[in-house]
Amino acid sequence: MPVDLLFIGGALYACGIDGHLKAFLKALKKEDVKRAAVFSTSCISRHALSLIKSSLTEAGIPVAEESFYSKGRPDGRQLQEAEAYTKKLL
Repeated sequence: MPVDLLFIGGALYACGIDGHLKAFLKALKKEDVKRAAVFSTSCISRHALSLIKSSLTEAGIPVAEESFYSKGRPDGRQLQEAEAYTKKLL
């Protein structure tokens, strides 16, 4: 049975995403996920968002237009924004 909405995220490491996340994304099939929502935290840039979205799109998995990004370690305000983002998509 497919997942209705998969929240998936990661950070940028040396101009790419973590190898475990890459492997997980590569293993996902469009039959397993109806829609995905992407998030990232990073001190460097938002590039992880596009890398994750690209992998999902290549797999034929629809991706929510809006994503969530937090620069650095999320503080109280950013955690509230993350909560609002998830509620909006649910």
